[in-house]
Amino acid sequence: MTAEPRLTYIEATGQVVQDYLTTGAAGGAWLRPAPDIELIFDRVTGRLCRLTVFAGTPAADGTLTQRGAAFLAGHFGNDAPERVRRAASRRRPGAGLGPLADPGGALSALARLRAGRATSPVSSSPWWDAQEARLALEAGMDRAARAAAVRAARSLAQVELPAITDRQAAAALAAADLARPDDAAAARRVRARVEAAAELSVDEYLRSRPAAAARPAGRAGDPAPDGISAALDLTMVPAGTFLPALTAGDDLLVRAGARPGTVAVTARPAAGADRNVLRRCRARLVLPAERRVLSQGAFSWAGPVAVAELSLPPRTDGLRGAWIEVVGDEHRPVRSARMRLIKRALRAADAALRAARQPRGLAPHLTSGQWAELAAAGWRQSADDWRDAGDADRARLAGQAGPETAPQQSIAEEAGW
Repeated sequence: MTAEPRLTYIEATGQVVQDYLTTGAAGGAWLRPAPDIELIFDRVTGRLCRLTVFAGTPAADGTLTQRGAAFLAGHFGNDAPERVRRAASRRRPGAGLGPLADPGGALSALARLRAGRATSPVSSSPWWDAQEARLALEAGMDRAARAAAVRAARSLAQVELPAITDRQAAAALAAADLARPDDAAAARRVRARVEAAAELSVDEYLRSRPAAAARPAGRAGDPAPDGISAALDLTMVPAGTFLPALTAGDDLLVRAGARPGTVAVTARPAAGADRNVLRRCRARLVLPAERRVLSQGAFSWAGPVAVAELSLPPRTDGLRGAWIEVVGDEHRPVRSARMRLIKRALRAADAALRAARQPRGLAPHLTSGQWAELAAAGWRQSADDWRDAGDADRARLAGQAGPETAPQQSIAEEAGW
């Protein structure tokens, strides 16, 4: 934490920024409660790390939108809008704002819910929107709450609900009530489906659901040559194309290819993924130290998984430090090794947070002890990657993380869809 919090004006971007804390081992969760306000919360602790106010261009006088000014006044004190305007108009640091007032932690919970959805195996579930609607309403973000409620109601109105848990029922009914002014027909259908559904406990509900299909194992074969790392970074591919796994190490499967001197890279397409978009994606073998692509291959999608085959160099003993990645654009520049380690550390921490919540709907067969082992393994991987990336502080935080760091359970992952 800074010794004396200050509002800092960044002339190049016209932003007024105040830093509270640095983000930890799992990175930050972003939230825009107003068009000109951005908050970043730590994904583990939920604490506010940074406030950014988009106060206009360098030539502007720090004018705020009405919503932005109201948010600052309501959450940082009545004089907060004027302090921000003063810092922007004077182009120099100003007296800092106090701590964020976030009753019930709704803003933080909403930001972390959205961050968790981005990497969830069930990210397309309407339960995310239903849960978001409630949190956004609690956070005073009425527009976002209504928009999320309408999305949830329209999706749930199309789904058969023979059985439902009490959390699902409460979320669905709340979303329907909130969506009624915008789509009364969808709201009525949701309410009728919920009222007709049998209400079960979580245990009974999971037993009533069809058994989840196991992740396809891909082609059996020998492991890839030693020295090659592999990682799926969802920020490098079009949204909604590939599904992450429960652990970062299972996002991609890399094995010896069908032809000598090749490796096969297996990834799992998301439900409803656009085949044309997927065909443009490439698996690449790269040397980050040299920012060089050694080989790349397009994906074929004949079954439940997508597979790309890559050629290996004639001498595989020189592949130490090589990475296999997936990109949405074959011309995308190769990232540095340090950036890859940081991204993998964040992904491993993300998986650890999910496992600590024990989302039974994603893997009903796992015991509490097995979930705990997955969480611990994720934090160990994150700590190792942060350490290799040269960030001892975040490596220490990852090494100290435990089950108490798990944020609120998501209804979608509890349900498994």
